[in-house]
Amino acid sequence: MASLSELVTDTVQSAGAAGGTITVVASGNIATGQTVALNSDGTVSVVGQINVATSAGALQYPESPGSSIAGLFTTGAYDPVQNKIIVFYYKAQGSIFRGVVGTVSGTNISFGTPVDVYSGGVDTASATYDVASGNVAVFYFAGGSLLIGRVCTISGTTFTMGTAVNLSTNATGDYRYDRVLSVYDSVNNKIVVQYQAGGTYVQTAIVCTVSGTSVSAGTPVTIMSGGLDSYSGSLAYDSNAQKVYALVRGNLMVGTVSGTSISFGSAQMYESGAIYSAVVYDSVNNKSVILYSGGTSNYLRARVATYGGSNTVSYGTSTLVANIAPTFITGSYDSLYGKVVFMYRDPTAGEGKILVGQISGNNVTFDSPVTVDSSNTGVSSTFFNSNANATMASFVSDRGNFGPVAVSSVTSSHSSTTASGWIGIAAANITDATSGPVTVIGGVNTGVTNLVANTTYYVSSNGALTSNATSSYGKIGRALTANSIIITSGNA
Repeated sequence: MASLSELVTDTVQSAGAAGGTITVVASGNIATGQTVALNSDGTVSVVGQINVATSAGALQYPESPGSSIAGLFTTGAYDPVQNKIIVFYYKAQGSIFRGVVGTVSGTNISFGTPVDVYSGGVDTASATYDVASGNVAVFYFAGGSLLIGRVCTISGTTFTMGTAVNLSTNATGDYRYDRVLSVYDSVNNKIVVQYQAGGTYVQTAIVCTVSGTSVSAGTPVTIMSGGLDSYSGSLAYDSNAQKVYALVRGNLMVGTVSGTSISFGSAQMYESGAIYSAVVYDSVNNKSVILYSGGTSNYLRARVATYGGSNTVSYGTSTLVANIAPTFITGSYDSLYGKVVFMYRDPTAGEGKILVGQISGNNVTFDSPVTVDSSNTGVSSTFFNSNANATMASFVSDRGNFGPVAVSSVTSSHSSTTASGWIGIAAANITDATSGPVTVIGGVNTGVTNLVANTTYYVSSNGALTSNATSSYGKIGRALTANSIIITSGNA
């Protein structure tokens, strides 16, 4: 009986010069080592992958652009019980901080009458839906040094407000740079707020509790000190590890909430000197994606972060996304399609763009960016509307003139590729609509991981390789090593 190595040699040689490899055109981004299936048009897609086509609805305005409103910043949240969105913004004319309730129908958004939250200078704000109370909490910098928290209860097309609570007298902010950030801890039913302490430039966190229509805060805790602004900041909550991730200028810190306090592990650098950035947690893959610009390359890059225990994370390889250095990066998670969604301002023409990504292993691939605003886009905010299955993007449009606040409903359609028609395994990364190699019968693929040598593998429904033949879509081949497999069968 021939040895396994002899079988490999004979099979590859019999396959001819191609060595068991064909060149295909990808439909959707494909990563090395992913099982692919043949589509009816001759292209191939990742088995089990949901291919999302993203489009942005027309811009909707809480206040008419003709009213000469000059917005500086905006933030928003979705109330799943009331099935309403609420958008907050600062109107420079009259120095008024306002909120407005929106009803989403398809890509159309109808707004109620704006409600004045605060009269006076407001530097920046962040809104978060509190599941336990069923209300939205908004946090904003007022009067130059006050961090205010306020609970908003939506009813119909308007909302009522609880008492404005002073959470800190030592805060400082700027709509462009020193932002206030907030995220909901679904296990402890708390809201973690990040802000910059005035004068000392210390990135600070407090744990807030919403009770009825009021909000209270624990003792402020230092995240990182050293004259660091927070325009590189972002917060995300890892529901699997029950941890809060805080970004500060190229570093990620893991936070643990206990009662009304939070403690952070040591800083873990993902990119030295990264400027604008955002982190989004993917609850399907139990990993997070950091999208950032600046640093050593000064281009738009991404990294996957995985919690590793003891308040540490491990990083995948830094991936170049585009040769641009965007600003105002924000992000949210599309729970319907299991996608990470980011918005940023493209400095090339100042356009506001949406970028949709998919995690595979320790890497992330992105679809082509979609333009949401062709104007000179400013500060943005994104959040997911689970009823409309849409990412809501609110932003300052025509920032060159501090223009109006606009909102767009970014929706997706999808098709999924089943495992019944798989043909092989990708031999390299293949970008959507471009050509690349796929290992088929007779070839050896070296892009796989975590296999057991001399073991037969099958294709599961989600495209993963499994040694369990039960409920599979058929045998694909035999592992030579932990990182290589010979393809002995096809299923197209």
